[in-house]
Amino acid sequence: MIFDSPNAPVSRYMRRIDAESLGKNELDSAHKSGICFNNLLFNEVGWFVDSKRESSGEPDYEILGNPGEPDRGPLFTCCMMEERIFSHENGRFHNWWYADLYDDLIVFYAPFKDGEKDTVPVKAWRRYNQVWRGKE
Repeated sequence: MIFDSPNAPVSRYMRRIDAESLGKNELDSAHKSGICFNNLLFNEVGWFVDSKRESSGEPDYEILGNPGEPDRGPLFTCCMMEERIFSHENGRFHNWWYADLYDDLIVFYAPFKDGEKDTVPVKAWRRYNQVWRGKE
């Protein structure tokens, strides 16, 4: 399922397809590129933040929340994610991929090559129309 905006209802249902079935023309069509991750990445980042605090005295960063809330540590920002997690500066974090989102397709790429998107997709899902059974 994909949510196209923060408050949008589910707008696309996707089914897994064979990534090798995608042709160059299809992958070269108009799309948005970004990073996709699952909730397990937060566990890894939490462990990383805790270990940095214990080993070098860094602040006890908050991964989620509002920076102005009382009794909260400083926020681990998007810029910090880019610099410290997605750059591979501190080793390879799992559970995230580079992703290209098309009108009817999402394609994942492994970020193993020098912090850059690999050229061969590792996973792909294609849009399908969800059919709901009518009430009888």
